[in-house]
Amino acid sequence: MNESLRRINGDVYFNRDWDSFKDGFGKPEPDEDFWLGNEAVHILTYVQPYELRVELASDGKDYVALYKTFKLEN
Repeated sequence: MNESLRRINGDVYFNRDWDSFKDGFGKPEPDEDFWLGNEAVHILTYVQPYELRVELASDGKDYVALYKTFKLEN
């Protein structure tokens, strides 16, 4: 699993305003929830698109979505 954007334990409040999602929040440390920030993701994917893999677990079931081309525009 990619460690750049994740929600592990529910300790970080994700219902935030647009600026918070733009700048990022939380602590990017093991076992901590965080959002890297849309601006950082835009910078990372600006030069070339990447794959995006989304992994979810709910009610004992695992779900995976794979997008072959991912790029976050400004």
